[in-house]
Amino acid sequence: MHRAPLPRSLDPLKDESLPGYLLRLSHRLDQAPARIMFLTGLTATGNAQDRARLSVIVRLDPGTAAVFSTTTQLTPEETSALGLNAFASRYPYATLSYRIRGRTPAMLPERWLFTTATRYCPRCLAGDGSAIQEEHGGAWRRSWRLPPVIACSRHRVFLHHLCPHCRQPAHLAPGTSTRLLARIKDHRLHPLQCRTTLPATGNRPFAPPSCGFRFDTASDAGAQPTTEQLALQERLFTLLNADGPAQAPKASGYRSGWTSTSFKSGGSPRCCPAHGRPEPN
Repeated sequence: MHRAPLPRSLDPLKDESLPGYLLRLSHRLDQAPARIMFLTGLTATGNAQDRARLSVIVRLDPGTAAVFSTTTQLTPEETSALGLNAFASRYPYATLSYRIRGRTPAMLPERWLFTTATRYCPRCLAGDGSAIQEEHGGAWRRSWRLPPVIACSRHRVFLHHLCPHCRQPAHLAPGTSTRLLARIKDHRLHPLQCRTTLPATGNRPFAPPSCGFRFDTASDAGAQPTTEQLALQERLFTLLNADGPAQAPKASGYRSGWTSTSFKSGGSPRCCPAHGRPEPN
């Protein structure tokens, strides 16, 4: 597969996910995500029906990774860091497994990953005030797709998971579990806008509109994490960091409704509130 380098590219942001990077790059080049997926080797054609495999959110195969690095002018290390597999040394579920889907064998993401939707922190998405983030938004973070990550310790808020306007999960492509992003032919949406397709209206029966809500404007009103919960979240972040210690200092005083985990144990993660729901808010 041969693809020419793009005329312009973007440096990945810290902890940025592949879908988020594709949205920012598409916005910078004023192209639809489907076109960028084709130009970077994630799909064979630019057709909306030619979907990037969901597995790319975890890691790219060597051939695809090489093409992606060449076209985006990223280093192999930067390309690899866009995938959830970057957490695999600390969180063994951040990988692909060989399974049968229907009658077809395939390499599929583990179930303890959020691959079809994501959580988010509105204030993180608003960016750091730099010109590039003012224009294209902040990072859609990889770590938000890990079940143990339910709060933003920097802004001291629980992560959101729904669009406040349409009440659909962020980045969900309804009707399929294999799409990387929704509305991949739509070049008009900002990287921070909700891509959910709303029901067709009478004056636009063949062009149903997108929700379009800006996730960076979502309100933080509602239940806030306690000091103990934030301390536990910070401890989990330390454990997830590949360069961090093998064991993090114990967060003092957190309540029995929360349990920490050794991610290398191979058991199911047990790091959500006692009610067991993956949605924090």
